[in-house]
This record gives sequence, structure tokens and C-alpha cells, in this order.
Amino acid sequence: MIRDRRVATQEAYTAAPDATVHVPGRGARRSHPAPRLQSEPGMTTTRQRRQGIFFLAALLGAGACSGGDSTTFSPSLPPGSPLNQLTPAQRDTLCSEIGSFTESSGAVDAIAEVLCRAAGISAAQTSNSGTDAEARSTCTQRYDACRMALVGGSQMCAESAWAAASCTATVAALAACLNDSVAEIESAARTVPACSTLTLADLGAFGGIDLPSPQTCQTLERDCPGASGGGGETNACTAPTEAALSAWEGIYQLSSYTENKLACDAEGASVLGQKQEPYFAAVLVSAFGKPYLQIASCTDLANCGTKVAAIRGSDPYGYEFGVTLQCANTDGSLGGSTTFSGVPSDHGTCDMPTLQDAALTRVSPTTIRIDTRTYTGDSYPQDAQGICWTSGSNASTSSPCTLYDVLTGDFVEALPQ
Repeated sequence: MIRDRRVATQEAYTAAPDATVHVPGRGARRSHPAPRLQSEPGMTTTRQRRQGIFFLAALLGAGACSGGDSTTFSPSLPPGSPLNQLTPAQRDTLCSEIGSFTESSGAVDAIAEVLCRAAGISAAQTSNSGTDAEARSTCTQRYDACRMALVGGSQMCAESAWAAASCTATVAALAACLNDSVAEIESAARTVPACSTLTLADLGAFGGIDLPSPQTCQTLERDCPGASGGGGETNACTAPTEAALSAWEGIYQLSSYTENKLACDAEGASVLGQKQEPYFAAVLVSAFGKPYLQIASCTDLANCGTKVAAIRGSDPYGYEFGVTLQCANTDGSLGGSTTFSGVPSDHGTCDMPTLQDAALTRVSPTTIRIDTRTYTGDSYPQDAQGICWTSGSNASTSSPCTLYDVLTGDFVEALPQ
């Protein structure tokens, strides 16, 4: 089942159960009740890459009040000051000013709107709404609950990263990344349908929100690792080069697809005839200067071209199956792992948390193979806000493999320029 059709891209950043906001890059450190990284059915967070765009969580976690209506962050510290040469008091001042800015600029409300609209739409998708009115009602209920949950919080900045000897970035670089991130957030807020105008057609078209990583943030992360608040976990993983990933790019046609729901030591029966999207595109993407390969299914060559443009342009899109591959193996193959935090139930539990490992290998110069193994963990309690917080990898690492999918695809043509 590699991934659910509703998934748009590589990662899920959610503020409430069922939200489908997909954001590559890194997530800021934050404290409760700022939005939490989690995965829902068909949504993923990669273990090798950290989630979020610069200060996304901090935008909601900021508790500072501010005067003025500035839409550009202009810190009081000298722009050319290296972050690692700031005193503890100066770092505290900078962190406080970031919190004040994110509040006064409207970015706090913008990201809450993005997260909660997406949460509402995803809830309507999973409820199998039969009419526009039903979709709007379900969406509104989830949206309202999400907005109520995203209230308050406290600011936490990556001050330890700023102080590291390896950090060569300046205050100006930090400000540029924050300003560009806010612009991306506000732009995304205008692309997600409101619950009041939601239609069944919107449900079919909505695949989540993919927020691109601004170039300024890529530069910041390169010059000061962790400066954007990256606090997510990473596993040992050798990052592939863009040159290595580009060799896999192209549009492919499925030649086989098997599924074993009983064991993972052998392929199962063919389900090729059941696939509604018999093609897939493999596209090189980069976030914070870290390249990876995004694979997404499509119905035909024209539809593949549309999805390639969406992947490259960080626009919403849906697919029947897909994987994200971020690790290079010594034999030239690629790997990647994704986790699902589980399905929130009406009984206060998070059901079916999963860990999924994927591998991409070359069968011949023109044929590639993707293996995915899924491990399903035991249910665990939701938190006080009904959110599934435990990492799918933590909940599923010791569980047996429950699903083994294998597909092969033959190269058809190069990606459109």
C-alpha cells in the first residue's frame, strides 16, 4: 500500500488528528501546546529528515505580545553579528524579538489557519462525505476543535545551535530566513479551501500543503546547522548526492505490483490490475540543501507531467502510491523510512501506528524496483488534546512486519523540463 492516495508529498506536519499539511525541511523546537509532528493514515514523517519549515511551530508557540504591525522582521542586534558570538543575553533578546514578530505579523494566525483548514478537509475526506453540506459540516467541526487547541504556548529557540562554534551565520541570515518563511506560510494560507466553501470536488483534489524551503533558510542551515530550530530526530543515513539521484529520475510504467499481507519474507499475489494509476514519476527534490527522490504515481503521461510540476513547484497533489527516498546505500541503491503515528479513535487511543521501510534498486538499465515493508505497532493512548504524539517508529520497531509491497517499473521517458 506504499502510501494513501491523499498524501501530497514527503512529510506531514499536523496540528490536530487528520491534518494533512506537508512541509519539507526542519521543524522548530517548541513547547506544549504548539502543533506537533505526527502522521495520520497515508501521511508520513521521515526518520532521516527533520520536519517543518523554519519556526513553523514557534509561530504558534510564541506567547510574546508585541506592539506595531511590522511585516518584516528587523532585530535590534547588528545585522552582521555572527550568531555564535552573541552573549546569552543577546540570544535571549533575539529569541524574544522573534516571538514578538511572529505574533504581530499575523504569521501565527496564518499557520494556524493552514493547519486547521487542512485538518478539517482531511477529516471530511476520511468521513466519506456524500454531499457538499456533509463535507462542510465535518470540516467545520474539526477546524473549530483545531483552532481551540492551538491557543497559548511558549517560545523556544535553537539558541544552542546559534552558539555552536561551527555556526558561521549572522543575525541578518536568520532574519532573512524568518521573513521568507513567513511569506511562504501566508501564501499557503491562501491556497487551502475554507470549510464554508468546501465541495466534494475539493476533497478529491486536496492532497495536502507542501511548503517549500526558502533559499535563505537552506543557506542558514548550511552555515549554522540547527539554527532554524531543528529538533527532530535523525537516524544514521548517508545523504545521496544530486548527481546520484538524477540518475533515477524519469517517468515509469508499472510492470508488476505484488502485495503480501501475511508475511514479509516473500512476495505476495499480484495486484497490478487493481491499480488506477499505472505510471509513476521519480523526481529529484531538495530541502535545506539536502536532496532526496520523490516518487508519486500518476494516471498517464500527461498526468505525470502535471504532478512533476506540482512536486517541483511545491503545489498540492494526490497519488495512489509513492515513497520518499533520502538515503544512499553503498551498493548504489536508495532507502528511506517513514512513520505513521496512528489513527485517532473515539475510544481515546491511537490505533495502528506504523513504521515503513523502503528500498529502491535497479533491476536493469531501464527497470527499477521498489520494496516496502510495513511494521504495525500496538495502540497507545492519545494525549490530553486527542493527538497521536508517539513516533510510529517508537511504537512499531519491535513489531512484526505486516505488509510487504513490491513494484517494478519500466522507464518510459525523461521528465519534462
